[in-house]
Amino acid sequence: MQVGSWHTSGVSSMDLLSPQQVGMIAGQRAVDHLSARGLSTRKCPVVFEAPVAKSLFRTFVHAASGSALYRKTSFLEGMLNKPIFPDHLSILENPFIPRYWGSAPFDDEGVRPSERLVVDHGVLSGLFLSSYSARKLGMTTTGNAGGPYNLIFSEAPEASVLRKTEQQIGTRTGHTPVGIAFDNQLNITIDRQKLLLYNVDYNEVYRLLKTAFKENEVATLRSYQQYLPITLAGDEQTVNEVLQKTLVNTVADAEGNVRYIPLQSLVRVTPGEDLKTITAGKNGEYIPFSFYDVDNAEQLMEGVKKEVKADWDIDFSGSFFSNRQMLDELVVILFISILLMYFILAAQFESFLQPLIVSLEIPIDVAASLLVLWICGHTMNLMSAIGIVVTCGIIINDSILKLDAINELRKEGVPLMEAIHEAGRRRLRPIIMTSLTTIFGMVPLLFTFDMGSELQKPLSIAMISAMLIGTAVSLFVIPLIYWFIYRKHDVGKLKIES
Repeated sequence: MQVGSWHTSGVSSMDLLSPQQVGMIAGQRAVDHLSARGLSTRKCPVVFEAPVAKSLFRTFVHAASGSALYRKTSFLEGMLNKPIFPDHLSILENPFIPRYWGSAPFDDEGVRPSERLVVDHGVLSGLFLSSYSARKLGMTTTGNAGGPYNLIFSEAPEASVLRKTEQQIGTRTGHTPVGIAFDNQLNITIDRQKLLLYNVDYNEVYRLLKTAFKENEVATLRSYQQYLPITLAGDEQTVNEVLQKTLVNTVADAEGNVRYIPLQSLVRVTPGEDLKTITAGKNGEYIPFSFYDVDNAEQLMEGVKKEVKADWDIDFSGSFFSNRQMLDELVVILFISILLMYFILAAQFESFLQPLIVSLEIPIDVAASLLVLWICGHTMNLMSAIGIVVTCGIIINDSILKLDAINELRKEGVPLMEAIHEAGRRRLRPIIMTSLTTIFGMVPLLFTFDMGSELQKPLSIAMISAMLIGTAVSLFVIPLIYWFIYRKHDVGKLKIES
């Protein structure tokens, strides 16, 4: 048998739930225990319901109290102005909220409290001190002789504040952020003074509003892991029609007479605006500001930091940072690849100089690709970097094979110039065919305009430009450098033979 319980409390009788509502909540809590199952041993996030979460924070309040601190029985000893919670959590203590249990103008010693931040973005910034405990700790009382007051957790900023922040960022940086969707709404507030004037029960007005707007859930139909809420709702009506046509019965007087009051006489309707969606990550909820087509990201980030309020935590993420990280990784990979290639070629050519001749092609090809990308209006991004790296790996094979052919001819006794010409003649057709197949394979990507084409164009431009320049370098520049280095050696050999 499953058991559920609930209770209601309030400073005013008008804040109490009706017995029917208390019974429904208690019954729902009992039903929620049905079909419970155990979990295997694991690490997973846990969601605490409000009563349990309240008891957890009661432990925090006790540890932050002066009596526990000066007795040295608190785990928060020495933690003032140090982080104890995640940085997205702030706790405000407000003693002056009307009709709240924790509101009071003075503490038990007659000291007037103040509204203050107890936890500021995860940092413990305040303690709960009476005069006695503050004197023991050498500090000043915070007006908490009777304990803490109302503790309010951090909430999302209002829509007007976000719109103003958007405008300020756009004015300072020249880039207006996008991505925040707002939703227009009507805020319906029950006028408690009118309820007293007309002798109307608060719970009756609340029930009618929930029924009219299809929020009056009376039960939940459960079948295995499927849940189907059962809701009482009225006919489809606009807000104005609901307020004008709905009548609320008053509490019966001594003679048993009941009157009916229009709902619009008991509520206040004010237009409002709020976030359409709530965005959250591993560190909690956040407000996303998105920027596109940014030329100077560092300047934009500096402007945002100067404009946004100091009590907000700012963090930057996006494709700019991921691309920069990937480019850094590509540079490291390219450096390691060149180093490995140098040692392999040094072993193959049995020379430390000839691998350097081959490697001279890489900076020429990279510089040419960057120049063509700039002329075509593209930037150095992840796709263009991949194209450059791949093309350098393809085109450098031509130089390696050409140098290998020259070395083989020279070992057979062929003079230097003749060996260079013969190796060029032998390797001309393979080099041209390799370059043309790669170039013609990339040309169609230049003329596509479907989804993803903007990513493919930098890749194709980088590969085509690198192949064109690399082919010319392999055919003319590399042999010229080889001749320039080994010409004296060849002349000296001829003199010795003669």
